[in-house]
Amino acid sequence: MNKKILLVFLLIAVLGASAFFIWQEKLKQKAATIPSEQKTDSTQNKEVNVAVDTTALVTQDKKIIPSSTKTYSNTNLGFSFHYPAEWSKEVKDAEVVNLSGAVTSVEINFNDTKSQTTLALACRFTKGSELYQYAVSQFKSKQGWYAKDAKQIEVAGKKAIEANLLSSTDGKGNQLNTPMKLIVVDLLDKKQTGEIQLQFKTPVANTEKGIAEFNRLLSSFKFND
Repeated sequence: MNKKILLVFLLIAVLGASAFFIWQEKLKQKAATIPSEQKTDSTQNKEVNVAVDTTALVTQDKKIIPSSTKTYSNTNLGFSFHYPAEWSKEVKDAEVVNLSGAVTSVEINFNDTKSQTTLALACRFTKGSELYQYAVSQFKSKQGWYAKDAKQIEVAGKKAIEANLLSSTDGKGNQLNTPMKLIVVDLLDKKQTGEIQLQFKTPVANTEKGIAEFNRLLSSFKFND
């Protein structure tokens, strides 16, 4: 009787040990597969996050200059800037000459025929600082162009003033078919003796895109060394 009981206990012990070793082996196999799966998921999540963050940075930073731009540079006037590739510059700049033959101002014109966007950049040498100070006084007293939505900004590290208007007539007083958004920016040139004025116009329907392009242009504006 004792021998039978002993054999039963031995059999139970052998079966228990076998079951234990089988269970341990399965745990090892399962544990071996878990790290590779976690590593794959972690790598994939990291790549997705990097892509999203990079896109956000490119979208939010207005100073990033798109590759589809042109560069205007004028060594005589002493400045340069980037502008949209869709814009065309008029071949000849408009110059105003006084009686003695000296150039008193230069106007450079750009336009985008598709969006009907224009930019007129005027450099005024004669009494330029006086013209700028007059614009500043109008800004401070909130008169003329600066009566509403005007603000002080910085262009090429210099103080400038910006007027924001809606125009329904052209320069001759004729009614426009489409109202235009008009932005006027005034600043002094590098020598602080002349005035630079930028007049940007774009149809109201193109306001958001147009303003973004103009702001990028202003952020790229710099005076030559």
